[in-house]
Amino acid sequence: MDMKAITSKHFIAALSLFLCLVSCQKDKNINKVNDFYDALNNGDYTSIETLISDDLRNYATHDFLISDTKEKYKEIFQWDSVFSPEYKVLKTEVKSDTVYVKTEKYCKRIAVLYKKPLITKQGFVFKDNLIHEIFEVEDTITDFVFWNENKSMLIEFVKTNYPELSDFEKFQNKAYGERYLKVIDLYKKDK
Repeated sequence: MDMKAITSKHFIAALSLFLCLVSCQKDKNINKVNDFYDALNNGDYTSIETLISDDLRNYATHDFLISDTKEKYKEIFQWDSVFSPEYKVLKTEVKSDTVYVKTEKYCKRIAVLYKKPLITKQGFVFKDNLIHEIFEVEDTITDFVFWNENKSMLIEFVKTNYPELSDFEKFQNKAYGERYLKVIDLYKKDK
């Protein structure tokens, strides 16, 4: 038997196995990101906790959502959950071990401040088969003026009518999320 033929067959088999393993890992990571968004939609932090690393780093630009630990992310998750967010995954792609996801998000807070869904593109980086980093790649909000005008009107409404709630934006945790939601409800009733 020819050694070159055997070596060549082994090389092709090894290469095929390697490519299959890489592809399978990419699919697993995409599935984990989809599971992450399903958990967000269901307000299920227990599931999210199984998907993220203890030192998760989360970078986002809207309302300064930044966390660097699982515990801090839980606070932000609880804050965000108060507004009953709905996420839709519009597109998923993998580049250089990073899963990029284009999403649409709508919730009670966004309904008041922007009046239509936010569309963003985020990257998910994995470490030890867990989501280690989430970062915003692209923000499709082009009308920051509109967002800020609505936010200013909300803040002014609170200062004028409910000054005891004027610190509703101070923290991003469940208690302040509930204050923010109360402000939104009062604002909507007044309009």
